[in-house]
Amino acid sequence: MIGRRLLEAHERALWDADPDVLEGLRAAYLEMEGWIEDRMGDAGATSRAVWFAW
Repeated sequence: MIGRRLLEAHERALWDADPDVLEGLRAAYLEMEGWIEDRMGDAGATSRAVWFAW
């Protein structure tokens, strides 16, 4: 998601964003992450476990 990239750019001091924008990005990112995890259910946990096993 582009929001994650923007937050990373801010953390690396590559982007000087307004605090209100950062707050909105963080909230949107957390909401989207939760939505994805809800939709993936157990399949997401299994695929992550396999991924980390490599």
